[in-house]
Amino acid sequence: MSKQAAVPVQDAPETVSGWAQEHGVCLVPVLPEAEDRVVLLDADCMALEDFLRTALTLGIRVLYQDIECFDADEFAVLPVAAAAVDDEDLPDPEEELDAAERKQLAALRAAARLRHGQLAAVRLCFVADSVAHFWSAAASWWEELDDQWDDFTLLLQQARRDRREQVQAAEQVDTQAEAERMAAVLATLPAFRAARNQAARRAVATDTFPDSDVPPISYLLSRVVTVAAGRVEADAAAAWRDVEERIAEVAGELAASGVLEDATTAPTRRIKAADFLTSLTGGFPPPTRTLTLLLGHPALTVPRPRTASIPAADTLPLL
Repeated sequence: MSKQAAVPVQDAPETVSGWAQEHGVCLVPVLPEAEDRVVLLDADCMALEDFLRTALTLGIRVLYQDIECFDADEFAVLPVAAAAVDDEDLPDPEEELDAAERKQLAALRAAARLRHGQLAAVRLCFVADSVAHFWSAAASWWEELDDQWDDFTLLLQQARRDRREQVQAAEQVDTQAEAERMAAVLATLPAFRAARNQAARRAVATDTFPDSDVPPISYLLSRVVTVAAGRVEADAAAAWRDVEERIAEVAGELAASGVLEDATTAPTRRIKAADFLTSLTGGFPPPTRTLTLLLGHPALTVPRPRTASIPAADTLPLL
């Protein structure tokens, strides 16, 4: 910036105003918008008389004017919340209002009815040097009514958001409760407990709740399977801790059951012992650790076959 600027910034408006009066220049207190080449004025920044005087000074031959009369029937009309194919399908937004909101809306419409047909706003425009100059003013009562309507609609939008959130929260609670119920059912099924992977668990869940594997609620079944699998894992871990803590008692029960009497090989014994443990715990397949501890218990140890003793050869007489 040049260091030769002699007029302080705070004195610039007065200097420009004096210069404009001295040289007969119309001073417009708003800069044109560069893109649209328009100047927007209102009664706060330029009086109506000054706007008209500016137009006259510039030699304007055409002054555009728009006078708006207030129509109470078009005021305080609630927009439709959702679109529909036919007009008959359009919902009535006022049906969603509660008693307090209906009362407030009625008060706004009553106040508007008193102003029906009155002059609400005036807008003027002239064009000079390819720049459109607009001037507008609104009645104070109209601005007050408009502010009240804006406040009402903002509060109404917030109330609608709050109600939607409450409904969604209630639906989430219902969904959570339903998921817990379904998961509790699955967790008790031997087939689900015996499932080794997510695909097998999903198949059991689909067979148990066939209507839940259809979009858009199929996501619920996935959630249920996950919750139920977590329960099964926790219950299984607790069950096998209990078995290992009383391994001697369980080994005695298995020995007394006679399940292993026909098992002549180690693999067969493991299979039959695993089936016994699975039924004992309500469908939980035993982990390798627990099965090994059980079959290794002395009550179930298979005795090694005795080796036949070879009689000592008679001592030959010495010759």
